[in-house]
Amino acid sequence: MDIRIFKDIFINRFINKKSIVIVELSFIIILLLLIISFNNLYEYYNNSGEIKEGNIMTTAVNTKDLIVLTDNSSMKINNKTYAYSIDSIEKENYVNSGMIYKVINIKIDKYKGIDNSYVEYQIVKDKETILNYFIKTMKGG
Repeated sequence: MDIRIFKDIFINRFINKKSIVIVELSFIIILLLLIISFNNLYEYYNNSGEIKEGNIMTTAVNTKDLIVLTDNSSMKINNKTYAYSIDSIEKENYVNSGMIYKVINIKIDKYKGIDNSYVEYQIVKDKETILNYFIKTMKGG
């Protein structure tokens, strides 16, 4: 092989820095789009309740937030997810600072708590992707 052909093919080729930058930026943009499109943001309803009989929790819930408990079937206690069902809702309303509350008894499956202790729990109110959250925020919703 002639040395001129070798130099032309292998040595005298310059790497175009502009094309490398374009490829790197494309990769970063695609990666960011995947993260924005598929990662979820959760909005939680936080409250506390008293454990009775090991797996029955009594909690006072604002009547505006009652729909959150009735529509869902899982809650987080100490970063563990448990299924639950509403055992009973008392008929009496309790008023505190102008807010109306109902006392609810919730049966938590596979949960063993200490009687008469208080626990903090979380229930998912809303789940949406980062992209939808960003669009909703920009629209002002």
